[in-house]
Amino acid sequence: MVENIYRSERCRYSALETKLIEDFEIKSDFRQEDSDETLEFKEEIYWVFKYLKMIRFIQNGPVGLISISSKGMEFLNRQSLEGNKLENIKQLVEIKDYLNSFELEIDPIVVPYNKFTQFSDEVKLKNTLNSFYCSKDSDIQDFIRNNIERFEDKSICRSYLILDRKNNDNENFYILGFFALSLKILYVDQNKLTRKQKKDMNLLKDQDGIPSYFIAQLGKNDMFKYNFKGEYLLNEALNIVYRCIEMLGGTIVWLEANKGADYVMNFYKDYGFMELQSELQEDQLERTQLVKYLNTE
Repeated sequence: MVENIYRSERCRYSALETKLIEDFEIKSDFRQEDSDETLEFKEEIYWVFKYLKMIRFIQNGPVGLISISSKGMEFLNRQSLEGNKLENIKQLVEIKDYLNSFELEIDPIVVPYNKFTQFSDEVKLKNTLNSFYCSKDSDIQDFIRNNIERFEDKSICRSYLILDRKNNDNENFYILGFFALSLKILYVDQNKLTRKQKKDMNLLKDQDGIPSYFIAQLGKNDMFKYNFKGEYLLNEALNIVYRCIEMLGGTIVWLEANKGADYVMNFYKDYGFMELQSELQEDQLERTQLVKYLNTE
């Protein structure tokens, strides 16, 4: 998108969208008009455009024309661009890093999903959910966009959105991140546990199932991954769990991570979660269960 704006200098959004879609169709050899893929690509263009405006990399000019801002142009001019070309992959990577690391002022607030639906109309609700992108885990993105309402209605879990009060507009709020909590039985084999683990879990003799608090989903929006820290999500999720403990008791909160996802595993371990066990699940993915013992803190 930046490449097309730079080359055309000033254009309308409709012209920019048309150019990007034409490039997409040519490169993917995909020409079916108004297909699901094209509509999905249009949506991505829309959110990238809104993000570029939010960080003031692009701006609206006279009579609806868009252009790169003076601050954005300062950065591009440092890239030694020649002949309005942005074809050097190193330059493109630098532009991407710049956009991702832009210091954006945000004002996060935790809003239970069922409360959000009460003060947001249907269109704004859908736009807000569609503003969430997670390229590393399509299941999380699909949950937010398509399944959150169903899980809420059936009381399978309770979802919480982290919304940005600073940058919302008439069309949507932005989701910085979200998490979902539920009650779930954690099944264990006492023969494979250490004496300390049994003590921390308050296990009774021959007990193989522990009622516990489960972090069912947790994810950040790719649009804000450099502006918003994952620790905030875990802090807020645990705050709610601790409030539940005050009323209901309990000793364990746990979650699951794909086995081999070292970055994710280390993130949870740094926060105090410990590996318990791994298992192959119905979708044929092996996941590791990580636990945090709340009664030892």
